[in-house]
Amino acid sequence: MTPNISPWLTNNRSAWNASVHSWLTDVAATYELGQIESTTILKERPWSTVCQVTFTHHTTYFKACSAAGHYEPNLLCFLQDQSILSGPKIIAVELEHKWILMRDMGVPIRTAQPELNQLSILCRALSDYAKLQISSIKWIDHLLEMGLPDRRLAYLPTLLDELLADAVIGVGRSAGEVDELRTAARKLLPKFERVCKTLDTPPCANALEHGDFHMSNLLVKDGVYSLIDWGDACITHPFCSILVTVEAALEQVPAPDKIRWNDKMRDAYLAPWQSHVQADALLHDFERAQWVAHVGRALDFVHMLSGADEETLNQWRPMIFDRLKMWVEAEILL
Repeated sequence: MTPNISPWLTNNRSAWNASVHSWLTDVAATYELGQIESTTILKERPWSTVCQVTFTHHTTYFKACSAAGHYEPNLLCFLQDQSILSGPKIIAVELEHKWILMRDMGVPIRTAQPELNQLSILCRALSDYAKLQISSIKWIDHLLEMGLPDRRLAYLPTLLDELLADAVIGVGRSAGEVDELRTAARKLLPKFERVCKTLDTPPCANALEHGDFHMSNLLVKDGVYSLIDWGDACITHPFCSILVTVEAALEQVPAPDKIRWNDKMRDAYLAPWQSHVQADALLHDFERAQWVAHVGRALDFVHMLSGADEETLNQWRPMIFDRLKMWVEAEILL
């Protein structure tokens, strides 16, 4: 078995499954969950696998993280002690193997709520998420010690330069396409560095960033919403979070309503920051952070695919090129 490949994607899978089952049995005895009645795989990716585990008395969710997301169990336990924004409710973690067993937090708001109500809930969650990020500013050193990827603004230009030199961006693309992208991106590097320096101003230069905040990761149960799946979390400019959120939400909004809902989500998110940053500077920084966020997204794919086999790499790595191309094309909007 190749050490870096996630065990649920290898020939060692049967032995790994047996170890998981043994751990779940021990946890069930400790927390009086009952017997394991069924296990259903919900998602299987290089960076994690998620299963629904039904016990006699409870429905739970098991998650195993790859080496790239090794920090998630510690992060979730830490966030569970914060009351600003509800996250997964942890039953047990196994830190050596990066296993998490969580309580049932409901269903995604995307499937549970009418369209307009989904967006209204999302706006409320974005406001709470911003408050959590504001609190996280004082936790940065602790979060970095947990192993969260360090994509602070001071380091992003170097990380981008290294990525542009990496052959990974050429997977699934012709040599001509890659050369064209590299040339265009390198021309923008000086501007990218200037934008990062402009954004790198306290108090909100860097904070906790969820990395994949969208309506499928926002669950609702008994009227309470919870933000799950922190496996893509990192430390970077907080406003970068909102790129993925808005992209995913606007996919289901009719064209005439897109601008209105884009502004509503942005304003809901920025409202808590107004106590820390002047209103005119907020919008200026927000727009620039959305451009920077494309680079962060590309870096995240590189990071999370470090535990993938060749077939999976070929499937997912083209997204790195796509994100960098979006970054190049979005520059004209600044």
